[in-house]
Amino acid sequence: MGWDGIERRRHRRYGVKGSTLRWRPGAPLGWVSPASAPHILIDLCPAGCRFISKRELAPGRALSLAIEAPPARAPVRAAGRVAWSRRSEELDAWHTGISMKARNSGSAERLKIVLDGAVLERIEITTRRYLKEMGKL
Repeated sequence: MGWDGIERRRHRRYGVKGSTLRWRPGAPLGWVSPASAPHILIDLCPAGCRFISKRELAPGRALSLAIEAPPARAPVRAAGRVAWSRRSEELDAWHTGISMKARNSGSAERLKIVLDGAVLERIEITTRRYLKEMGKL
């Protein structure tokens, strides 16, 4: 099933240059599991994000997230759930969509700072161009 041209998202997505995401399994395993390697964050909004992973994550899987973005002083911590995962047509990787909610008011404030900066920079960037600029994957 492809895109039917109807936008269902409640929030606009923004690219945030130089941002990465690390994940752990959701509670209770996440408390003792090591964090993943950094993943390239493709886009971000107040209620979700999309990143590129070398492995598929099953939809519905609960995750604990740490988003590192240049405008934020500390990582944005959020509870998330895999909304979808699709094999990339261009790369040997998976595009993964996450629905998320900031863990606390400090993380919500940092997320707002990151998103406000992305709005001001008006970053509109394709996945391929972003990866080329980052020199990754």
